Amino acid sequence: MPDTVRHSSHVVRDLADEVRRQKALVGMDGPKLMDGLRESLAKVLASDLTEIGVKREGNHIDESRYLYYDGEIYISFDHLPKGKYVPPTTTASGRLWASTVAS
Repeated sequence: MPDTVRHSSHVVRDLADEVRRQKALVGMDGPKLMDGLRESLAKVLASDLTEIGVKREGNHIDESRYLYYDGEIYISFDHLPKGKYVPPTTTASGRLWASTVAS
């Protein structure tokens, strides 16, 4: 496994671990969770995600991949073309939806 792939995989796993830690600290308070996850999310976004993940069927997008899944938490990479409209979603109980647009 190339070093960049190994590094990216570890960064994503670290984010999943931080999600668990933050949930234990602040519960499901979305704004507080996002504040606590900023550093980990920044590391993921700075990583090369092009070589990791498993293709998944997206509802409104052409490129979507699972980066992490353990039965409790999943993290996906979804490429949204600039200007593409995606209908709003609701936050389901026990789920945190975080979106970052970077096209």
